[in-house]
Amino acid sequence: VAQDGKAYTCGMGQDGRLGLGDGKDVATPTIIKTLADAGKVSAAACGDNHSVAVMEDGAVYTWGMGSGGRLGHQSTESLSTPKKLPELKGSCCAAGGYHTLVGTTDGAVFGFGYNRKGQVGVLSIDGTVMKPTQISKLKNVVDVYCGTTSSGALTKEGALYVWGSGRGLSHGNQPVAEPMALRFKGAVKKVAFGATHFLAVTDSGIF
Repeated sequence: VAQDGKAYTCGMGQDGRLGLGDGKDVATPTIIKTLADAGKVSAAACGDNHSVAVMEDGAVYTWGMGSGGRLGHQSTESLSTPKKLPELKGSCCAAGGYHTLVGTTDGAVFGFGYNRKGQVGVLSIDGTVMKPTQISKLKNVVDVYCGTTSSGALTKEGALYVWGSGRGLSHGNQPVAEPMALRFKGAVKKVAFGATHFLAVTDSGIF
């Protein structure tokens, strides 16, 4: 995302993941016209085969591979151009291997997509979540994160919640569907999620 709010994309175009209206590969950064026509992009994220963007006015768009409901449109259809999720007014977003998270302007978090490891954050660790579903335990969230099958959220108070696959998330090897607060020395300031691990920067160091 450039300073002028335009989103650029390049790479493999399979399943429409570039958002350019076709499945062609693109070697150089290219403006996503659908988003440019809609306004300025404030946040964007890429999963394995899909993408999500939040506009300055809070509009949320998804595109790419649709299997598992990861685009949130109650369909498994893939989309080659960004499509708006009308029920959400977003402030931040994250995309995992097979799921998507959107933080809203009122501090709530919505998840959708594959949930077999609990990564969407709903209590049933089974199947898929086909439409944006609020994660009821989370409030005052300022940022969200996705690993391949894990998720996280940071609150304005500096608390970090994690859920999903237990691999690399400090709660053992069993999947956890309900967000769980981790204990740190000091408030968490910044977070980064990898495929199966994460880093947290706090008042007292990096964990």
